[in-house]
Amino acid sequence: MTRLPRPSLGAAALTVALLALVLSLGGASYAASLAKGVVGTAQLKKGAVTSAKVKDGSLTKADFAPGQLPAGPAGPAGAKGDRGPSDAYGTRMDGFSTDLDLTLPLPAGSYFVSARVGLFSASVNSGNCNLVSTGTGADMAYVATPGGKEGSGHFQGLYVLPAAGSVSLQCADGSGLSWGRARVEAIAVGATHVFVQP
Repeated sequence: MTRLPRPSLGAAALTVALLALVLSLGGASYAASLAKGVVGTAQLKKGAVTSAKVKDGSLTKADFAPGQLPAGPAGPAGAKGDRGPSDAYGTRMDGFSTDLDLTLPLPAGSYFVSARVGLFSASVNSGNCNLVSTGTGADMAYVATPGGKEGSGHFQGLYVLPAAGSVSLQCADGSGLSWGRARVEAIAVGATHVFVQP
């Protein structure tokens, strides 16, 4: 019986190398023959595109979901805004007098004004007080108190002074009346808005 010659190891390795070369050239030519747009999202398997396969700097913010990108550094502080009209003014009189004219000087502007006055009468009596200004706005009240006791009156309103002026709490002199423990306070506001009901 005739024996066929056994191929050498070198010949086997050469055969494998040639086969690999043919397959690689064939695969490359197949990939090169694909028309543009044939491979799209539907043909990509999940996880096929990894970080290593994405070109650095090729993605924009629109390619990321909200919260995926870290926040950038804080920007510079903005310009300081104008100071709001929040000044408060006040005056007071702790003693008592038979008449009262307590005046609070104010710069031009719009104000919420409140006032308080105490009244002491030796007999059953009442007195009249007005909270007036050099601009627009006023309030008036009658203050009554039982004989020998102290009562109080409270006032408030919106006042507008087109120019520097004042708000005054004025209480009239009366028989046996004594006014005191009075105060007038004003808070500057940006604007006043008054709605008159029918």
